[in-house]
Amino acid sequence: MLEFNDWVAANATHTEPPMTLLDTTSRSPVDTAALVSAWVRERL
Repeated sequence: MLEFNDWVAANATHTEPPMTLLDTTSRSPVDTAALVSAWVRERL
């Protein structure tokens, strides 16, 4: 799984369409939900 994570981090901007990454390591669940919600709304 760590190998896949490394691949995603290295290639996210090169995929079609590009992937948006969100590192939630130090974020609270509430903060993460707010960021994801904003990301979705921007794309609707």
